Amino acid sequence: MAAEMIVETPRGPSYPGRRITVYDLIPYLLTDDYTEAMVARMFQLTDVQVAAGRAYIFAHADTVLAEHLKIEERLNTPNPPEVIEHAKGMKERLAKYQAWHKEYMTERETWAKDAGPVSMEDDPPIGVNFTEWVKARIVVGKAERAASQLAGDPAAGR
Repeated sequence: MAAEMIVETPRGPSYPGRRITVYDLIPYLLTDDYTEAMVARMFQLTDVQVAAGRAYIFAHADTVLAEHLKIEERLNTPNPPEVIEHAKGMKERLAKYQAWHKEYMTERETWAKDAGPVSMEDDPPIGVNFTEWVKARIVVGKAERAASQLAGDPAAGR
């Protein structure tokens, strides 16, 4: 029965149609903290599938446990320096983006308050694509600001 429920894949012995390998189950099956029912719920497997995984592990103990030890060793190996440096750079870029986004959202709220209620005239006419509508709104916005500046409105420079 275990042979029918476990198939060999490039990732190792797996459940057919799933990305779950028997190696995923080993840490939970080696401890008394988890029952087979708990493991089944955790991986969305049936009790029979978990039992098949356990049977496969017992039937191929030498190869499965040797591979499991390699996986554990790889997980406990620290990242190389270039990966650590790359991660630091990503954190810095993320912080810059978050600061920019916060500023952008604050400006956007200000724009929304200054714009006032939206009228139906703001909707694009039928037959005009979005790009044309945006370009027209930009031109209209610039013209409105220029007219306000000529009229002496101090808020027009925004």
